[in-house]
Amino acid sequence: MLWVLQNHPTNMELFLKYIYAVEVMYAWTIGPIKISICCLYIRIFGVSRWFKYYNFAMVGLTILWGLATLFGSIFQCIPVAEAWNPLSDRSMCVDLKYFLIGTNTVNVVLDFMILTAPIRLIWKLQLTTRKKLLVLGALILGAG
Repeated sequence: MLWVLQNHPTNMELFLKYIYAVEVMYAWTIGPIKISICCLYIRIFGVSRWFKYYNFAMVGLTILWGLATLFGSIFQCIPVAEAWNPLSDRSMCVDLKYFLIGTNTVNVVLDFMILTAPIRLIWKLQLTTRKKLLVLGALILGAG
């Protein structure tokens, strides 16, 4: 398969267009999932004022991350068509390795902050330790 892509520039161009489309769609799919989890937390644990504001902040940070990832993916090369040109020297492109490390590091930190947020509130519930752990596990598995 790799041999075919290397020896046929038109096939390579189509492959690079698919990769480009996936990079652009990444923020559009991951961002709304994180936001929906924060909205679920607000709905379930909305009685706690600090927790509500914390989740609003997570929604805001997720939107900022999503926009940065989206526009960074779209405009990774100037002109944009250089992103899928197999004969390009990519001299006018962002170093994709560092871009992906930066955006995915923020993504992992946001995931951690969102998934660990309800631990304190669940631990205060009047349940046995086993049931608290089961509720935490259900939230983490459902969100992860």
